[in-house]
Amino acid sequence: LTIKKIIIFFIAKYLGGSSLQTNEAQLISEPLNPYIEPNELEIKLIQSQPIRRLKHLAHFGAGSLVSPVVHSRFEHMIGVWKLTAYYFPENIELRVAALLHDIGHLPFSHAVENTLNFDHHKLTEQYILEDEISSILQQFNIDPYKIIDILNEPSVITGKGEILGFDHLDSFFRDTYMAGCNR
Repeated sequence: LTIKKIIIFFIAKYLGGSSLQTNEAQLISEPLNPYIEPNELEIKLIQSQPIRRLKHLAHFGAGSLVSPVVHSRFEHMIGVWKLTAYYFPENIELRVAALLHDIGHLPFSHAVENTLNFDHHKLTEQYILEDEISSILQQFNIDPYKIIDILNEPSVITGKGEILGFDHLDSFFRDTYMAGCNR
């Protein structure tokens, strides 16, 4: 390996770099689900800033400061996307919604939302409608409002109503795995 390749890999893997080229599998790998081949739309979304920023947010929030559960919202989002892509491989809108479902989170989001009078779902909608995400979706003839609708209604992702969604399912299994309870 050359120094340049090592630096590019490090930037892409740890700092949310903008290229998934040869290291695609490594950049979207996580220990709980089989590898799923992302399509061109999904690659562009994964390269976007709203998704890359999830690499820097602890999924377990403040709990990650005092426990071994230290995975990121990015890893969780990839898990939700993989579950969706595995069980619904032809439903592109659902797969996109899985990638975008957590982009509105802040650090310690659930713990501080009431105090800050903040709703991460509203910020998720805002990010989807902003130019970076919206233009990617429109390049592939996907209506951003349709993705918002999927995230706001009961679905296999959201788990609203009587449905246990992939969002909560991945959280449960990932937190349990990261806590070492898989032995």
